[in-house]
Amino acid sequence: MKVLYHIFSYEPHWEAAAKEIALLAARTDGGIHEIDHLAEKKYRAIAPVAWALRRRHSQEPEQDEEMYDLHHFFLPDTQAPKYFGKLEKPRLVTITGGAPPEQPGKSSKTFIEPYLQLGNRAKHLVVAEPELASRLRRMGLERISAIRPGIGIAPAPLPVPPLDGPFRLCFASSPFALFQMETRGIIALLNACATDENLELVLVWRKRVKRKLLEEIRKRGIEDRVEVIDSIVDIYDILMRCHAVTAPFTTPEHNMPYPRSCLEGLSAGRPVIVSDRIALGKVIAEEGGGVTVPPTGEGIFSGVEQLRAEYEDRDAVAESAREIASRFFGLDEFLDTYARLYEECVS
Repeated sequence: MKVLYHIFSYEPHWEAAAKEIALLAARTDGGIHEIDHLAEKKYRAIAPVAWALRRRHSQEPEQDEEMYDLHHFFLPDTQAPKYFGKLEKPRLVTITGGAPPEQPGKSSKTFIEPYLQLGNRAKHLVVAEPELASRLRRMGLERISAIRPGIGIAPAPLPVPPLDGPFRLCFASSPFALFQMETRGIIALLNACATDENLELVLVWRKRVKRKLLEEIRKRGIEDRVEVIDSIVDIYDILMRCHAVTAPFTTPEHNMPYPRSCLEGLSAGRPVIVSDRIALGKVIAEEGGGVTVPPTGEGIFSGVEQLRAEYEDRDAVAESAREIASRFFGLDEFLDTYARLYEECVS
């Protein structure tokens, strides 16, 4: 089974979906194309990064179809058909972003129609959230599955930084656009830091919207307690210095339901402070591994206070976090589930 993967930005050192593709492609002898969404149906090759797969890349995937059995698109929303071009092999689409929240009084047809249109063009759809998949099935979409992202579990929990000083939060879901300063909870996070003099932030940043970020930090006078890292780093080096990971998203739309930085934190024994607006928040609220909070400065402040208290038993905190990562986001289950789905798509 050979799969050709399609993604907007193949940067495994930054992008969660790209990391998943790298793992899947290693199993399928896969190729990777980066979609040039500015030219819509045009594609451009990407250069392999140092640790990525050394595969053949070409300008037009249509020319390579005989080499592959299946196309697998990783896209943030339902706007996939315009990127299919003239591809003839079966198409599997994974929608990596969350669905728009339900709005009272708004027709369900408005919500389901893009999924139905996509389903007519694709062999199968995949979303991350089981609740979303069930909702879409009830609305008539049959060829859909829910597959949560997979994460390798660190062999042992990372040692916890000293607890007698500042509490340090890691945030590694930096925005692509200015509006995401709000929707990814960054403004709320900075407000929490301004409220709590014993809270420090480590922000892993993609360089986009950085000027606005620095402006907001200066406005609150918290420059000495916010570290901005805009270079490629090993997330575990960051986690060594942090007590928890946070994703205080204000909406599921245009955001990952299960932010990878939080999953990496859980796997290393770090608890998370996550928004009650995303799917991971429900898992944490019901099963442990951290705190689910409203995505506000006050909510984050409350979550920090709760984790400070729970850290009196640091071993229990680490064990709970790693158990959540293993039970809900196991890497083997992730890879095996996709392998079975690939076979179904080409049969």
